[in-house]
Amino acid sequence: EGDLVIVDYIGYLADGRVFDSSSSPGRKPLAIQIGKNTVIPGLEEAVLGMQQGGQRIVIVPPALGYGERGVCLGDAGSDCLVPPNSVIEYDLTLRRVSPSPI
Repeated sequence: EGDLVIVDYIGYLADGRVFDSSSSPGRKPLAIQIGKNTVIPGLEEAVLGMQQGGQRIVIVPPALGYGERGVCLGDAGSDCLVPPNSVIEYDLTLRRVSPSPI
C-alpha cells in the first residue's frame, strides 16, 4: 500500500488492436501509487506481487476495466478508443518499485 510502481505497457482490444502503449510517441510508462485508485482496478491488481523487471500478460474483464462507459469521446458506443463492456489485455513490464515515503 502506497508503493509507487513504474510500468511499461501495451493495451490490446479483443480483436488484437493496440489501443494504448507506453512506447507510442508522446506516451510514457505508467506511474501507479498502489492503493490510490489512479488506474483501472485490473491494472492495479495485476502489478501486485510482480517483481522489478517482471513481465505479465493480463486479461481485464469489463468490471475491472472501463466497464459500461468504455473510453469514448462522444456518447457511449461512438468514437471509442475502448468500446463499452470490452475485455482488454495488457502486456506489462514492471520497471521500478519505490517504497512509500510514509
